[in-house]
Amino acid sequence: MVLGRGDCDPMQTRVLHEMEHRPSMPLKDLLRAFGGEVTRDRLFSWKKQGLLHVEAELDGKEVRPKLKKVVQLSGGSIPVLPSRKKAEILKWLEERGKVSYSELTKQFKSPSQAVQSLEAAGYLLISTEEVFRNASVQSDLKPYPKPELTRDQQAMLGEILKGVHSKRYSPFLIYGVTGSGKTEIYLRAIEEVLARGKEALVLVPEISLTPQLLSRFKDRFGENLALLHSGLGRGERYDQWRKIWKGKSPLH
Repeated sequence: MVLGRGDCDPMQTRVLHEMEHRPSMPLKDLLRAFGGEVTRDRLFSWKKQGLLHVEAELDGKEVRPKLKKVVQLSGGSIPVLPSRKKAEILKWLEERGKVSYSELTKQFKSPSQAVQSLEAAGYLLISTEEVFRNASVQSDLKPYPKPELTRDQQAMLGEILKGVHSKRYSPFLIYGVTGSGKTEIYLRAIEEVLARGKEALVLVPEISLTPQLLSRFKDRFGENLALLHSGLGRGERYDQWRKIWKGKSPLH
């Protein structure tokens, strides 16, 4: 956790003073140090303001974020170079922007020396980025168009949206046989929740139903969702959890 100085209020200044001699500090230790004066919500509000950096970690070293090396132009004008290989690399990157180093090595044979030289000269930027492991469950089901709601579906959805708009806890029980259109009501309700900048949590009663529902949800919401179940590997589960923590998956 790191707090930038900037224009800090007195409490932020106290927190900064507490942290400045430590490279990182567990959240629970910081909360304990200030008793009830600093709350978790307050710290995360500072995070949203860009004042505080909070990183999630698991104890132990069995699972870590998966990183990839990426290459991009530094932003300056492309020079005229005597080396044909270096010139080709710069031109290729200019057309594609940021690319993974592995992709670059597929395009150019043994590029490491040329890339290191271009980086040293200030023409390239090389960095690492976190990549998320793909969840194990895949679906071969074909997507289908968004259907028109029946009169009963419209009535049910209307009641649910009243609860969403009320910003109060509003439980609903939808009764219907298999194939009666319950899932479409869930999807429409989730669309409204996400449109309002909120998050949605979907619980599936059986893991065997996951591929079928995953196909429906990906068709409607794209890849911007996280999936957690007992069939995931440790690395996959860790990445899905981090997607939720980082706010990259409002639907999970």
